[in-house]
Amino acid sequence: MLADHIVQTGRISDDPGKKAVYEELKRKQARRRKSGLGKDPITVRTHEGHIGQVVGDSLFLSRKWKTFHDFLLEYILLVLGREWIAAELKKSAQERHQIIRLAEKMSDFQKRHIVKEGDVYGAVATAPASAYLQIAYDLYVLKHNVGLLKFMIDRLKQKELFQGARYELYVAASLVKGGFSVEYEDEADKTKSHCEYIATHNVTGKKFSVEAKSKHRHGIWGYVDNRQKNPLNLNIKRLIKDAIEKDAPYPKAIFIDVNLPLEPGDIFKKKWVQKSIALINKLESRPYAKGRQAYIFMTNSPHGHCVDHDVDPGNEAFMTAIGMPEFLVKNDGPVNKNHREMRRLIDFLVFHTQIPNEFDGDAAQIVSVRN
Repeated sequence: MLADHIVQTGRISDDPGKKAVYEELKRKQARRRKSGLGKDPITVRTHEGHIGQVVGDSLFLSRKWKTFHDFLLEYILLVLGREWIAAELKKSAQERHQIIRLAEKMSDFQKRHIVKEGDVYGAVATAPASAYLQIAYDLYVLKHNVGLLKFMIDRLKQKELFQGARYELYVAASLVKGGFSVEYEDEADKTKSHCEYIATHNVTGKKFSVEAKSKHRHGIWGYVDNRQKNPLNLNIKRLIKDAIEKDAPYPKAIFIDVNLPLEPGDIFKKKWVQKSIALINKLESRPYAKGRQAYIFMTNSPHGHCVDHDVDPGNEAFMTAIGMPEFLVKNDGPVNKNHREMRRLIDFLVFHTQIPNEFDGDAAQIVSVRN
């Protein structure tokens, strides 16, 4: 890479032109670490004292925001709608939507850590605060890069559909940050089964059909199913089988969230990971999987199993495949070449997990906004 070459030559300070290129690359790399491979964040500052954030084709302004998190916490309220939020708040605590409960826990978290009103402060995020902020950030990423369709917001606001809609949102935002453009499948088309998204890699142009499913467990995220004898059993065979059997016009990428409590230890030593791999290997020999290929991204977001003051457990992920015997071969030959889009994507799922807190100073500019 050019940046590496410049650093290794040791002649940056001797050549102003090279130094300028190097500094620009450093700025781009810093942005990529913050916002992934999607569109660059755009922040503006006005003569009137506002700070503004561009989201898609819209500009949001405020005099109160001091951090990017401040913006996100207001943006999610605008997306959900003040009227809907007000209606939810009139309900009893137990009847309120899952997002509203998270919002209230976020508010409590902020109040506990405020030192002085108006000052910027830091604190280790709790699980509910992190879960709420992640939803806000994913909404921003998708709107800024792709656009948000009404049906997605409607599904997110329905209690019984929230968990599935939330995971689809997370997957779509992860694809964007991993260097893909995302096209929604037509949910109104009932003539055939289809996946959630068509993802197109922005560099190679290769297309993938994306399926995303989150395991529902009794008592988690408001889901009730008294028939589940042991809600903590892995029990994801049906989810994977259904995803494998779906017809798709492009190579398939299947995302499954196991929705289990946080388990200590290295990722591949965790019980849910070992059981998942064993299950996928077993399913690969079944008749319905014969001749089919799919990348499989296994994730675990344990936030729903945490109590209010638990520290953010983070997200876990690993990737495997079905119908691709060469995929697990450890070499630098055709495997990396043939699967580079998916290998890069799992890197973003595993390592690109921090939500930016600072506004994008490099893109900031002074503008004049008139009413």
